[in-house]
Amino acid sequence: MGGHPEGTARVTLALRVHDRPVHIDVRLPDRTARLDELLPALREADDRVIDATIAHVEAGGERVSCAKGCSACCRAQPVPVTPPEAYALARLVERLPEPSGARVRAAFTANVTRLREAGLYEAYMQRDPAMTRDEARIIARR
Repeated sequence: MGGHPEGTARVTLALRVHDRPVHIDVRLPDRTARLDELLPALREADDRVIDATIAHVEAGGERVSCAKGCSACCRAQPVPVTPPEAYALARLVERLPEPSGARVRAAFTANVTRLREAGLYEAYMQRDPAMTRDEARIIARR
């Protein structure tokens, strides 16, 4: 990550992904922080793991069709978010000027209604995020 903002601490992670070393350097608040404040560092770690996985897949002669900024999955299926991500989204929507905020809240409400009507709301809201194969098939068909 860029400069060294005051009030942050450097954290270095060393992982193995598909038997390859992955080194991740991130900066985190040097104080007690909300989980949503850790999301940028977690996204950075996630990006490094995804990069290593893409390299592994492509080294095997396959191609990964999605890319940074692609929204195909988001448009084709519901995409679960973690509680910290949901909180960060809620804070973002709270700060939107009207009428944008109202439109976004209405879209969220409409999507919750669609999940309920499809019988999928509980699968997404349960504490254990693992879906059954049948639930995944239902989502894939929509």
